[in-house]
Amino acid sequence: IRLLAAAAIPGPADARALAGALLLAGGAASLAFLPDAGIAWTVVPQLLAGAGMGLALPALSPERDLTDAARTLVARHVGIVLVLAILAPVATARLTTATDDAILKGASLVLDAQIDPLQKLRLAPALLDDVDTDAPRETLTQAVENRRGDFTDNADVYDRLGQRLDDVVVAAVLDAFKVAYLIAAALALLTAVFYLPLLRRPAILLAAAVAAGCAVVYATEANDESAPKVTLADPCDPRAVPGSSGLAGEIQARVLNELNEAACKVGVSREELALAVFDESRARDFEAEHGVDPRTTINLLSLLGG
Repeated sequence: IRLLAAAAIPGPADARALAGALLLAGGAASLAFLPDAGIAWTVVPQLLAGAGMGLALPALSPERDLTDAARTLVARHVGIVLVLAILAPVATARLTTATDDAILKGASLVLDAQIDPLQKLRLAPALLDDVDTDAPRETLTQAVENRRGDFTDNADVYDRLGQRLDDVVVAAVLDAFKVAYLIAAALALLTAVFYLPLLRRPAILLAAAVAAGCAVVYATEANDESAPKVTLADPCDPRAVPGSSGLAGEIQARVLNELNEAACKVGVSREELALAVFDESRARDFEAEHGVDPRTTINLLSLLGG
C-alpha cells in the first residue's frame, strides 16, 4: 500500500510527508469513532494509518547511510516513548472513569429490568462488582454467564439485560480511547501544517479527501449505530416505575420509590446507593465519602417487601 501511495505522489519527499500525515490523521480520527467493537470496522482506519506512516516516516527521516539510519531509529523510539507518555495516562484515566460510569449505568439497567424486584437488588452488585477495569467486557460477560441459572424463568429478559449491559461497557471503552486517538490525529495534523504549501497537488488533495471522508463516515456511523444511551436520572425528580402487575409490581414500586427518596436525601444517584446497600466494600467506601452508612438511609424491611 505504501509503495502504491508513493507512486501516486511523485516529486519531493515533503509531498509524501504531507500526504502521509493526512492519511495517518484520518486513520486515527476514524479509530476514535468506531461504530462498534467489531474488528472489521478497524481495517480501513488501520490501512490508512499504516499507509500514512509508510509515506511519512521515510520522507521525514531518509536513511542515506548508517548514520542516518541510526539517527532515525533513535528518533522513532524517542517519539514513541513521548507519545505513549502523553496518551497512556489519558487513556488509563478515562478508562477507569468510564468503567465506573458504566457500572452505575449498568445498575440503572438492572433496576429497571422486568425481573423480580428482590432479585434485581442483589443482582446489580453481584454482576457489576465483578467488572474489572483491565478487562471490563470480558469480566462482565463472565459475570452474566455465572448468574444465568438464577433466571431460567426469565431467560429472554435476562438475555436482553445482558446485551444492554454489554452495550454500555463497549460504549464506555470506545469513549475512553476516543480522546487518545483524537490526540494522535491532532499530532499528525500538526505535522501536516508545516507542509501546507504543497496541499494543492492533486494527489495530496485526494489523500486529504480520503482521510477526511473516512473520519466523517465513521463518525456518522458511530452516531447512527450507537445503542440507546443510559441516563442516570436525578432521584429527586419523579420517574416512571417499570410496569409490573400484582404483588411483584407493588413491591417493585415500593423498592424503587424507597431508593429514590433515600438517594435524594443523601444527594447521590439511586444506582450508587443500591450498589452500596447490598455490597460490604461499597458500603464502606460510601460511608467514607458521604459520611453515612447507606444501609441506615433506607428501610430494609421495605426493600425486602416487608
